Amino acid sequence: MLAYYSVAAPQEFWSDPDVRWLAGVSEYQENTYVNKELFEELLCWLQLPDLAKSGDDSQPSSNLEHIERRLVDTFTTAQEAGYEVKKLIGLLEAETLASEPDSLAPANPDEPAQPELQGTDEWNAKQPTAR
Repeated sequence: MLAYYSVAAPQEFWSDPDVRWLAGVSEYQENTYVNKELFEELLCWLQLPDLAKSGDDSQPSSNLEHIERRLVDTFTTAQEAGYEVKKLIGLLEAETLASEPDSLAPANPDEPAQPELQGTDEWNAKQPTAR
């Protein structure tokens, strides 16, 4: 989906001439904008692989609902950004970070946040001592 591509490699994605053409990218007063209708159409086409996969799933309706929700959320985010590419990328990055758990925090508070330190003098020094 767009959120993945634009967050994972925003410059690469938005610099692609085909993406720029399909999304109707234009420049105005040093800002880059997408055309609302062309952008929404591009997003719909980007869903095609997931739609094809959903035909093989045992619960295609839940997958379709997920795809639709993703589209509507991205349409709303684009509108909030005023269809300005930099703002859109920033909002998508913020949404992605908010929806993902902190990958640096340990799943279990008893486990070290950095397992590669476990057993080292540095790690041992930070451990509580039993009394």
